[in-house]
Amino acid sequence: MKVLFMGTPAYAIPTLRALEDGGHNIVSVYTKPDSRSGRGRHKSMPPMKEYAVFKGIPIKQPYKLSDESKDVEEILSSGADVIIVAAYGIILPPRVISSLPLGCLNVHPSLLPKYRGPSPVASAILNDDATVGVSIMLIDEGVDTGPILTQQKIPVYKNENCQELTQRLFVSGANLMQGTLLKWAQGTIVPLKQDHEYASITKRLKKSNSEVDWGDSARDISLAVRAYYPWPGKHTFYSGKILKIIEADYSPDNMLDPGVIDTSGVVSVGTGSGTLILTKVQIEGKAVTSGREFANGQQGINRSVLGDR
Repeated sequence: MKVLFMGTPAYAIPTLRALEDGGHNIVSVYTKPDSRSGRGRHKSMPPMKEYAVFKGIPIKQPYKLSDESKDVEEILSSGADVIIVAAYGIILPPRVISSLPLGCLNVHPSLLPKYRGPSPVASAILNDDATVGVSIMLIDEGVDTGPILTQQKIPVYKNENCQELTQRLFVSGANLMQGTLLKWAQGTIVPLKQDHEYASITKRLKKSNSEVDWGDSARDISLAVRAYYPWPGKHTFYSGKILKIIEADYSPDNMLDPGVIDTSGVVSVGTGSGTLILTKVQIEGKAVTSGREFANGQQGINRSVLGDR
């Protein structure tokens, strides 16, 4: 089968690899344009582009797709039977959605119609869901509103962060795509319309989500630490420096005032409800360390208040 693939981050690579392993002909890979990053603002390739370059697959990097664009004309004349999308990040126009023989299939890391939109995995962690899943769906003109071809549930591991859970979900999605695409091509799958009444919509994560409010509960802060890793992360301030909280646990016991740090036992911080236990942190300009190693390197830290700039 001739497949045109669209994806950008490393999460998307397992799906493309599964299609290659299935013997499909990858006619081209569409990925987002190179971006500038780091202090030197050097241009860097998306992980998907690096993989496609290594495999010798033709690459396209449009900034956007519209019905009138040259890129759309190239897609329609590519001879592809189907488009497979995994975390591409660019909306497909109506002509693309409706013109290919088998349409456009998308790997979405949630059990649709729950958690449509840009941050399904982070939202599931923030809600402390014990079970999540992945959906293979047909793309329509809405945002994650198309009919579902198949789904798979997976459990959330204890203290699993967004990066780890997203990786597992896309690996599950890649495995699911192999069989689903063949069944779809053979006409043995009946698409299931989503029940929009039960839909929930997620929002794009923002840098403003990053700073810890010590008036929140320890449970909610620990969930946010997991949900916002690696971006935008969760941070506070210590002695005027940014202190990133990489991993944290919590206790329901109230032993400290909000923001007060105690280093006499486990390194813990008071919150609006319960106590946050710092297991991995990173002070500005230094490497990631355990909470204990960090505390041992700071004179007079015990009973100081985090959050003061």
